[in-house]
Amino acid sequence: MARPEERNVPEGTPPHHRAAPQELLFRARKATRTTRRQCLQEADARLDELRLYLRLAHHWHWLNDGQYEHVGRQVAELGRLLGGWTKYEAEKRGTPG
Repeated sequence: MARPEERNVPEGTPPHHRAAPQELLFRARKATRTTRRQCLQEADARLDELRLYLRLAHHWHWLNDGQYEHVGRQVAELGRLLGGWTKYEAEKRGTPG
């Protein structure tokens, strides 16, 4: 049975891409201050990769317009949450984002 974070992942998705942003956010939540910022930066980079892959999937008609719009809203919300968390951590440390 698939782990909860791997449900609804397309078959054939490489293991290192299956839950990468979510996995990094879990790590960041439990991380020390010094590693938390690194985890958040890596999650942001992985989210950028995900955006690229979603654009390509839509371009190649693997996602229809409705699916692309739906997942786009979810990814945008995740990006806002991640950005807010990153900003909070930077302010807490007294350093710029």
